[in-house]
Amino acid sequence: MSTKRQRSDSGSDVSATRRRVTRGVDLSAVDDGTVCVKCSQTIPYTSQCAVLQPCACKVCLVCLLASHAQRGKSLLACSCGSEVASHQILAAQRVPEGAAIMYNTAAAPLEEELMKYQPWQYLLKKEGPAFVASEEEGAMFVLYLGQWEKTAGKVGGSEGATTTTRFTTKAFRLMGGRAASEGYADQMCEFFGTLHPFLVGPSVTPRSKIPTCMPREFFDHAVEDYSPLLAAIYGLGTGNGERNLEKITGAGQQDHQSQYLAAAAARDVIIRITHKYPHHFQRMLGDQLEMQHTTSLFRDLVSAFRIGYSRDLADKSQCQAVLKSLLEGVSIGSEEMALLNGDNFGLVRKGRQASYSQWIIFQDIKVRLQRLKQLKIHAEKVEDRLARDPAADWLQLVEEDQTEMELAEDVVAPNDGDFEALTHSVMEGIKYAIELDLADGVKIDAQILRFGYVIDHETRKQLESGELLAPVDDEEDSESDPATSNDDREVVERRIPRNYTPREDEDEEAVNNTVGAAAHYPAGLNHGMHPASVDAERSDFYGRNNATLNVVKADLAKKESVCMIAQYTYDVRKMILQKWYEEQRTAKGAPPPDDIDVQQLPPAYILSCFLCDGQPAAQLSAIIAADNRRFYCGDGDQELPDLFPDNPANNNDGEFERWFKAINVRMGLLGRGRGDGHGTRFYGKFWVFPGGFHACMKLHNCCGIMFGNFVAVFFGAWRNTPNKVNWILFPSDPRQLEQELPQYILLHYRSAFIYLWESRGKDPEKIPSAAEVHEYMLKRAVDSPFRQAVLLQLRYAEITKLLRMSARVGKRGSVNLFLTAVRFASTLWATAHAVDYCRLAGDLLMFHKCASPAMKELYANEIFTRLSAFGKSMFADENMEKSIKHFRDPIGKTECPGDATEKKMEAAAVAIPQKPPQAQVRQELRTGSAQPSSGKTRSHERLHENSPLIQGHELVHNQIKLWHPTDRPIIGDYGKPNPKHAEPNSYDLPGKETLNPEVLRCFDIGKKRMGAYFQKYYIDKPFAVERSEKDVPLTKILATSVDRNEEMKKAIDRAVSVNTDELNKAINKEEVAEELDALGKELYSLDVDFDVRKMTKKDMIKKLIELRRAQFDLDNGAKSKAHTDALEAFALRYPSEAAPVSFERLATTPIYGLSESVYEMARYKTTER
Repeated sequence: MSTKRQRSDSGSDVSATRRRVTRGVDLSAVDDGTVCVKCSQTIPYTSQCAVLQPCACKVCLVCLLASHAQRGKSLLACSCGSEVASHQILAAQRVPEGAAIMYNTAAAPLEEELMKYQPWQYLLKKEGPAFVASEEEGAMFVLYLGQWEKTAGKVGGSEGATTTTRFTTKAFRLMGGRAASEGYADQMCEFFGTLHPFLVGPSVTPRSKIPTCMPREFFDHAVEDYSPLLAAIYGLGTGNGERNLEKITGAGQQDHQSQYLAAAAARDVIIRITHKYPHHFQRMLGDQLEMQHTTSLFRDLVSAFRIGYSRDLADKSQCQAVLKSLLEGVSIGSEEMALLNGDNFGLVRKGRQASYSQWIIFQDIKVRLQRLKQLKIHAEKVEDRLARDPAADWLQLVEEDQTEMELAEDVVAPNDGDFEALTHSVMEGIKYAIELDLADGVKIDAQILRFGYVIDHETRKQLESGELLAPVDDEEDSESDPATSNDDREVVERRIPRNYTPREDEDEEAVNNTVGAAAHYPAGLNHGMHPASVDAERSDFYGRNNATLNVVKADLAKKESVCMIAQYTYDVRKMILQKWYEEQRTAKGAPPPDDIDVQQLPPAYILSCFLCDGQPAAQLSAIIAADNRRFYCGDGDQELPDLFPDNPANNNDGEFERWFKAINVRMGLLGRGRGDGHGTRFYGKFWVFPGGFHACMKLHNCCGIMFGNFVAVFFGAWRNTPNKVNWILFPSDPRQLEQELPQYILLHYRSAFIYLWESRGKDPEKIPSAAEVHEYMLKRAVDSPFRQAVLLQLRYAEITKLLRMSARVGKRGSVNLFLTAVRFASTLWATAHAVDYCRLAGDLLMFHKCASPAMKELYANEIFTRLSAFGKSMFADENMEKSIKHFRDPIGKTECPGDATEKKMEAAAVAIPQKPPQAQVRQELRTGSAQPSSGKTRSHERLHENSPLIQGHELVHNQIKLWHPTDRPIIGDYGKPNPKHAEPNSYDLPGKETLNPEVLRCFDIGKKRMGAYFQKYYIDKPFAVERSEKDVPLTKILATSVDRNEEMKKAIDRAVSVNTDELNKAINKEEVAEELDALGKELYSLDVDFDVRKMTKKDMIKKLIELRRAQFDLDNGAKSKAHTDALEAFALRYPSEAAPVSFERLATTPIYGLSESVYEMARYKTTER
């Protein structure tokens, strides 16, 4: 065998070589020792074989073929153990034949590898030959999507390497026809669903970066923001592979621009499907709809398609703009405080689409530095300042409360001092009634004291001397009134509202003269005015209160609005603290330390607050409770409403933000914060203060609910129609009762005195004293529930006097007297279903238990009351009502299309505080003179023939004979020969009424309920947000048979009625939602589909009627069963036979018996003045 190497890639060369080496040799006899490594058989020299590389082993072709057949996807391995990289065929005489065959050393591709790297091969394998042999007409497209998700980690000990965590492949065949294959639409949905995170996610704009815009601005933004989703929609919609910017932005190319706008709008609509906030298109369109004053129904329709604002987002967007405008131009010193007082102002909107337009009017109040120094809230020396740390930590008090109800009773239950105050008021009333009768002072044209102002001997002396109601002397008051001080004058920057323009008959100079520097301005926050010098000698309404007016288009009844107000007050506090922070950093060269003593901080650190009436206060109370749970309890799971507008003026640097959090996180108004304050919005520094004016009105209405059915008989003596009686029993203004209620109280005391003295033969030596008349009335009520109920009603009437007078005693009212009245009033609120006021009472009493000395002083002298134009104190919410009245004069009660109401409102906010002091006083008096009448004149009133003391005396004393010493009260046919007398211990009342015995115990029941309520929601679960009557019932006590029948009808209507009006009267929104939910589950077979969260009460009632009719049609006995169940539930809740009460036992309770230490005083044991 020749060793000469020949080319093996040419067949002719191989043949030539073979001829040369074999000529003359017998090859069959040659044995070169070649053995197959697989079968160990000798391979003849004249036979083919294969040599394996890299091991060089030889194998016969039969074994090579068998090995390939057996290995499948595995690599070929030689019997010697080596992996085979290639093989070379050797012909006879071991001559190489052809080229070497190279092997793929990797395993055969798996299906996953085909999916990753060979999608076409994968589809062929998956679909089979029919995939490319489809007979469907049209083009065929293959869509292929591969997704790798990688994450940082360790690979082989290498830090920071990446590992693939997930791989997803989607491959689809799409035919040109609409129904090319079964499941075509499902494939499309799956494919684009996979694309969602790649197209939608990168196209979303953060909420804080979405501005409101006009249509042109929206188009410009769409051109600049060519997001993946917009590109996909544009390409899909137009079929173009790229956008032609020259045509899209060019002039006269409306078709191209319209196409692009449609694609941009579609992008934002698609984003809005899954995102909770509106994008550029929705904001633009929502603003346009607001400008057009479209109906709420149309806006709801737009919202349903997600192309505009939802109701909540529309309000929130509006509140965002309001907050921004409120914060613009605020000017206040770094050592001053800001308060906010506000109320709703409604206008009836006339026109084809009649509606109600709501505005909020604010008093921006500045508590100036000198005033803070007078109150010792601030002082030059830190040690002279009142302490700012809470007097008690509420959670610590809760932890230390080992005895059940001890803390609750201490905070909310009327105490001995409260009963002493009530007893003084009762005794002074009896004593004055005695004096009136002895002086023959009850007759037509006689002058009597306005006894509603008398609650003790001291107030009577002040009333008689004319001091109580006299205007404050400006010179005397100048020491305590910062508005009249010469030491703290300043220039306050003002501006005219942006929408205020002069009328056509005004020129700019005239406006500047009216609204300019020559006008008088209060020293309030900077809103709505030009530069003006504060007149240090002013004594008008706004000057005394250091207040300016501001007005915004919003509704205080909406949660979005109260969230906006809370944010505004807190942001103003933050601005003040930042101003102080910057001043300190500039003056000292370094910022204040994080652990600075709170006594060294400016007064604004103490709190931010809002003053208002009960309804918005109750909404804010729940929000504050939620935030307090986060701050004081560290409850990060407690949700806050996502309704707070972002602060558009928050451009603070990081250092201040860190410092601001550090000083706030330590302590709140109610004690120490728990945790790092994460998630809290106010750090326990925001509070809402409901005013006493509306609390008094609520108490009057609850008295009407509890006692109205029999008190109406008495009031009917001088009010001759039911409507006139209801006007006084259920007032919309507590001042409606200021004249009649005190006389009503006096007529009972006078009647009892006359009967008692007559029983003594009217002996001048035996004239009964006030204490004796009190004891006589208790004895006459022993066997008469009617008299017992009247006595209790008289006690609550006296409590309303205490509440009303708490704002009038002293220079700025009496907080202690107010808290006394609140503790008493809460017992009636808890039995008349005044749920909101039970909550507000609990909040206020807890707050006052924990408040710091500085906070108590601020509340007592600036928050609790404000000043009238004459310098007399009044409740803060009553003071706000004055401003509402000031707006009514120029604005009225209605608005018509084209009225430019916004401009009028803002112009009024500018003009009203600028009126000269005399004009404001004249408006206050409603007289032609700017001089108030003397206190002596205003302290008395003249009796006329229809006065309660005259007409009521005739009924109570001569016809009903309620306090007769021997006869039982007359309850029917009074004034006739044979009247009907009440039987002993009978619960019969005049007018064929029957008294519920529970009424006589309503004070004890209410006290117990209020204690349980406070224990449950303030102690067992501090700062509870959600409160259910299932835990602590505050149901109304049904006082009489009429009340019972009315409530029974409502219970039946709630269960079976299909009448819209009946259900609207009988059921509230929460109850109808519960009823709908229960009925929907019962009728699940009807495929009922609705979401009560998105329905109004009207819509829910309509749906409820629809479901009830369906239920009654399906089940003939359903209505009867529901009616029976409703009656049984009503009987269980309101038992028809309440347990009789023993008045002998009741008479020993303080609400009836009063405080013995007071009525045993010498003043009330004698008839001498």
